[in-house]
Amino acid sequence: MSATTASDNSASNNTSLYSAETAKEYQDEDFAELQRTTQVPFSVFTSLSKYLITIMASIASLISPMSSSIYLTALNPIAEDLHVSDSKVNFTITTFMIFQGISPVFIATCSDAVGRRPAFLLCFILYIAATIGLALQSDYGSLLGLRCLQSAGSSPTIALASAVAVDIAASKQRGSFLGVMLALQIIGPTVAPVAGGLLTSHLGWHSIFWFLGILTVVLLIPMVLFFPETSRKVVDDGSTPPPWWNRSIKQMVCSNRHWKSPDLSVKPRFQLENPLPILRDILTDPESLMILLLIGQSYSGIYAIMTTMPSLMKNAYGYNSEQIGILFLAWSAGTIISTFTTGTYLDWVYRREARKMNLNPDTDMKQFPDFPIERARLQFAYPILAITGATIVSVIPSPFIQSSDHQITYGWLLEYKYPVAFVYCLDLIFGFWASALCQVGTTLLMDLHPGFPAAAGATVNLVRCLLGAGVTACALPLLHKIGIGWFHTFTGAVWVWCGIPMVWWIIRNGVELRKRRDSKFA
Repeated sequence: MSATTASDNSASNNTSLYSAETAKEYQDEDFAELQRTTQVPFSVFTSLSKYLITIMASIASLISPMSSSIYLTALNPIAEDLHVSDSKVNFTITTFMIFQGISPVFIATCSDAVGRRPAFLLCFILYIAATIGLALQSDYGSLLGLRCLQSAGSSPTIALASAVAVDIAASKQRGSFLGVMLALQIIGPTVAPVAGGLLTSHLGWHSIFWFLGILTVVLLIPMVLFFPETSRKVVDDGSTPPPWWNRSIKQMVCSNRHWKSPDLSVKPRFQLENPLPILRDILTDPESLMILLLIGQSYSGIYAIMTTMPSLMKNAYGYNSEQIGILFLAWSAGTIISTFTTGTYLDWVYRREARKMNLNPDTDMKQFPDFPIERARLQFAYPILAITGATIVSVIPSPFIQSSDHQITYGWLLEYKYPVAFVYCLDLIFGFWASALCQVGTTLLMDLHPGFPAAAGATVNLVRCLLGAGVTACALPLLHKIGIGWFHTFTGAVWVWCGIPMVWWIIRNGVELRKRRDSKFA
C-alpha cells in the first residue's frame, strides 16, 4: 500500500513538474517521443496547394493598394474637369483612407466566423459596383461617395489575404507564406502609378476606373471557380466539408478526398459574430497593443518618407514624374526582396528556438506557454531599427533652400553632392529594412491570435491607416517648419528611440502577459 501511495505521489509530482517548470524541462525522452508520435498535420492542403491558395488570395487583394495608388496620377485632371479645388480632391484621399481603416474591422473580422470566401465575394461585389459608378459619374459628390464605397470594398481584402495565410500555414512556415503574400501585394502600388499615368494621359481619368473594374472581374473568375474555404472555424484543418455557400464551383462539381463524412444531424448555419468584442480584446491586450504601436510607427515612418520624397527629388534634382516613379521602383524592389528573405529567416529562427527546447517545430506552441515566440520573432528587430534609422537620417535627400540667396545646398550626406545613383541604392536599402520590420511585427501578432487572424489583420490595417492619414497630413507642414534635414533627423530618431524600447518591452514581458491572457480566457 505504501509503495503504491509513493508511486502515486511521484506521478503527481512529475505531472506538476511539467506544468510549472520552464520549457527547458521538456527534454524528457518519453515526452518528446509522445510528442512526435501524436503529431498531426496543421492542414490537409499540400505544400503546392498552400502556395497556390496564398497566391490567389494575395493577387485578389491587389485591388486595395492599386485603387489608392492609381488615383494619385489623376488628381490634377479630376480637379480641372469637376471644377473643384485641389483641397477638395485631396479630401477624397482622406475619406478613402478613413474607410480603408474602418471597413476591415467589420467585414474581415466577420470572416473568422462565416468564412473567407463569402467575405471575398462581398468585397468584390461592392468594389465592382462602386468602380463602375466612378467610371460613369461626372460630379464631385458622386466621386466622394463612390470612392468611400470603393474603399469599403477593397480594403478588407488585405486582412483577408493575411488570414488565409494563417489558416493554412503553421507557425514554423508562417513567415514565408506571409512574405509571399506581401511580395505580391507590393506589385499593386508599384505598377499602378505607371498604369494610371498612361491611362489618364491617353484615355482620360475615367479610364482608370474602367481598368480597375475589368481587372477585378478577371480576378473574380478564378476565385469563384477554384478558391477553397480556409477559415479554421468553418473547415478546421481543411478536412471538414463547408456549407454549400462556402464552396467553390470546383468543390461543388468534384468531391474532395480529404473531407470527412458530414454530420447530417448538424444543419449548417450562416451566423455573423459581433466583431467589436474581438477587436476590444486585441486592442486592450497590453502585448498586442504594443505590437500594433510598433507596426504603426513603422508604417508612419514609411509614409513620412515616401510622401515627401517626390517634392524633394523635384527640388533637389529637377526630377519629373517618370524619374520619380523609377525611384519608387527602387523602393519597391527592396521591399519585394525583403518579404522573401525576412519570411525565410523568421521560419529558420522559429525552428531553431524550438530545437533548443527539444520541441518539434510542427507542434502547436500554445501547448507550451513558456515557448519564447516573442524572442523568436523580434530578436531581428534591433538591427532593423538601427539600420533603418541611420538610413533615414543620413541618406534621405535633404536640399536646404537658403532664403537669403535662394541657393540650394544638400543636407547631411548630399551636401557633398553624392551621385544620384547613391540615392537610388539607399532608397532600396530603406525599402528592404522598413518592410522587414512591418513583416516581423505582423507575423508575431498573427501568432498570438491564430483563432482570429482576420481580426488581427483588421487591427493592423486600422492602426496603419489612421496613423498614416495623420502623418500624411502633417509631414509636409512639419518639413517646411523645421527644415528638410531636421525633419528626416526627427523621423529617424523617432523610429529608433520609440522602436527599440517597444521591442525590448515585448520580448521581456511577452511570455508572462501571454500566460495571463490565456488563463483569463481559459
